[in-house]
Amino acid sequence: MITSCLRLIIAVLILLSPVSLASEYNMTDLGKLPVLYNGRLQPFESFSRQMLLNIREKSTLERVSTTQWLWEVLIHSKESYQDELFLIHDVDIRHEFKLDDSRKFFSYQELEPYIMHIQSKSLGFDTNEPLTVYEQNINQLANKLGLYIALMHSFIPFDDITFYDYVTAYEGRVKNGLTLFNQYNKTGSLSSKKDQLYLLEFNQDFKRHRQFSDLSRVYLFPDPKTPANLELWSNTGSELLKQLDFNYQKNPVLADYARLTHYYAEGDFNQFNQTLKSLTGYINQHLSPFTFKLKLEYYFTTLNPFYICMVLYVLIMILMLFFYLLDASYLYRISAYLCYTAFGIHTLSLIARMIILGRPPVINLYSSAVFVGWVAIALCLVQEKIFKNKLGYFMSAILGFMTLIIAHHLALQSDTMEQMQAVLDSNFWLSTHVITITLGYGGTFLAGMIATCYVVMNSLKKASQKLNLELYKMVYAIICFSLFFSFIGTVLGGIWADQSWGRFWGWDPKENGALLIVIFNAMILHARLAGMIHIKGLMLWSIFGNIVTAFSWFGVNMLGVGLHSYGFMNEAFQWLMLYNASQLLLIVFGFNFIKSNPPLKK
Repeated sequence: MITSCLRLIIAVLILLSPVSLASEYNMTDLGKLPVLYNGRLQPFESFSRQMLLNIREKSTLERVSTTQWLWEVLIHSKESYQDELFLIHDVDIRHEFKLDDSRKFFSYQELEPYIMHIQSKSLGFDTNEPLTVYEQNINQLANKLGLYIALMHSFIPFDDITFYDYVTAYEGRVKNGLTLFNQYNKTGSLSSKKDQLYLLEFNQDFKRHRQFSDLSRVYLFPDPKTPANLELWSNTGSELLKQLDFNYQKNPVLADYARLTHYYAEGDFNQFNQTLKSLTGYINQHLSPFTFKLKLEYYFTTLNPFYICMVLYVLIMILMLFFYLLDASYLYRISAYLCYTAFGIHTLSLIARMIILGRPPVINLYSSAVFVGWVAIALCLVQEKIFKNKLGYFMSAILGFMTLIIAHHLALQSDTMEQMQAVLDSNFWLSTHVITITLGYGGTFLAGMIATCYVVMNSLKKASQKLNLELYKMVYAIICFSLFFSFIGTVLGGIWADQSWGRFWGWDPKENGALLIVIFNAMILHARLAGMIHIKGLMLWSIFGNIVTAFSWFGVNMLGVGLHSYGFMNEAFQWLMLYNASQLLLIVFGFNFIKSNPPLKK
């Protein structure tokens, strides 16, 4: 019975896992090619998914794969202009630009006539005053359109010529253009009108490529002499500018990319795949130090293991709820197997991110959400082994799903493996301060989750005195764990701040939040020791700990001030307030409708 159920669940997961859309063009190998963007080397697939996520707020497209979508954007494919990418929730914006009110997604082709108007409106807003919802939405749309246009111009700004034809024509003009330029510098004039026009066009090429070089952040071309030196990688503009040097040797990567655009435009997928094979061989040979990590990130991105974990955690929640209703032991055993499977995938995914980045598990808000969930699940599994009260897997599923769904929405903001800010660029302090204080976050949330189970079970009259005592012991142990790591993490943070900024403590909002968690957990333990609170009081205060931790974790980032504000999230304010309100309602309900437990015997 259990084996059959597990097989069914695995089959469902395979069906739910993301798949690549079939194409005659080898988009798999194209997706593995390296792209240097914002200082981070990543596979083309990861870059394309992040760009699509930033523009469309989804990482998939129905028509083509993400890699093929970005490729078509880069080469100005007419099909890409018609993809419905831009999400416009605001009814006023749809009415203003006479867009179909029954739809929410619109294509670049539909918005192109209004781009200048949208950009000018966005630039005209007074940033010193709080923006209205309409103004925020206009800004967001302008940023998405700006990103899309920047991607379009990564190769060339023209729609009616392929990159191959442009590069070929430019290479044919360079030698004569340089000759005329040197002649003009010597004599101050050119006698032939034809030569004057030729030099003028050549000068326009120079200005255009200089602009490309300054504006484009997409670096595709390694230096032929030292390809492993990322600082010498170039974008299209800077690579074309290099051809002004008489000693310039043609970059084989540029030549292959140019041929790829030609064969794709001609529909010759055999030559496209053959050229791509040649380019892949060159990359594997000359970028061997990065090959393993690039391939690992490619498969990590395409498999999307955290999505699989979210699905598993939802299944575990459903199975455990049916177990509580039906008391069928096989449902409990299936939940146990699935929980350990999900935790294993969660763990391997964290390790994979650490290998790809060469960093500890926590480097930004996204990774902190993933790691907080992992810590909470690990503690749940340990407590289930100790107390065997059949709550550990259920709580693991809830906490795992909640933290991963938070991480999913954080991924909409920026690259989840983004280049570290200079002040954070320290593996030692990331391994000590950040991890220890995140362990404190995870522990405090778990204590609040157990306390929530206490409130629910007692309100349903499903909890015995023995179970209440077990829950009490679990919460007490977790609070001790959280206090220890929160305190150590805060002290280590002060030492790091002293080394980075020259002061141990500066009353920064994030520092105050960390101190608040330490004081709050210490206050609970002191109140228990003094006999001021017992089982019910400890539980209700632990639920309030969720509010304290949520504010310290996310709330201070919403203030947008302070040296620690690395992940400003104005959009999440409403969700944070709703979460805090739900915790307050639980506390009020528990205080008024749950009978106080007798004091524990010393």
